[in-house]
Amino acid sequence: AVSRMSKDAASGFLKSLLSTKSALGTQADVATERSYEGPLISPADLSALRLAAEDVDFPEHLQQLVVNLREHLLTLDRPVMISDRRLAKAVLLIRTASCAAGAHAVGELDLWLLQYIFWDQDQEQIQEIKRWLLAHCGNVGLDEE
Repeated sequence: AVSRMSKDAASGFLKSLLSTKSALGTQADVATERSYEGPLISPADLSALRLAAEDVDFPEHLQQLVVNLREHLLTLDRPVMISDRRLAKAVLLIRTASCAAGAHAVGELDLWLLQYIFWDQDQEQIQEIKRWLLAHCGNVGLDEE
């Protein structure tokens, strides 16, 4: 089995992952013609979004919050193990969601997606993630449910 990245290694990994451009080409290379008889989002739309998301900044302090939340989840009575792969997929999804919303940079609000990405088997974990985000992010007017 491959050992899990340390907290410091995870921070460097996210920085490297988010600075890497894919081999998809440019947005102009991706067909964006849409047929309204099919799905609302076509595979070409998803490719264009994925490509555009590479230009969305993910500030280092927010990357560190993601790493810190991952570490916190290991300290729970029922620890949640976030694999390195899941961590990578989470930050790429957050960056893509931010891009889809029209942002040029990931913001603290975007991190709220983590409650749906990082919980494992117990829905109470969602509440724990919410509590942690409320305590560690600026209060953006969200009430805990």
